[in-house]
Amino acid sequence: MTDASDIPPWLRASLFEGLARAAAVAGDGLLRAENVAAAHAALAEEPDGEAHSLILAQIEDVPPV
Repeated sequence: MTDASDIPPWLRASLFEGLARAAAVAGDGLLRAENVAAAHAALAEEPDGEAHSLILAQIEDVPPV
């Protein structure tokens, strides 16, 4: 099993973004919001500005419920 600290912040943020997107499609606004918040928290740890900008744009593109 991989420790979450072994996963780069941009990848963790991207995974949460994908979960948020899936929750939005399923109509689960609470789960969407939780995963968007988790994506932002993970992204706050990303030191690479380019990766940060790219993933932030994807998070902001998650559809509303």
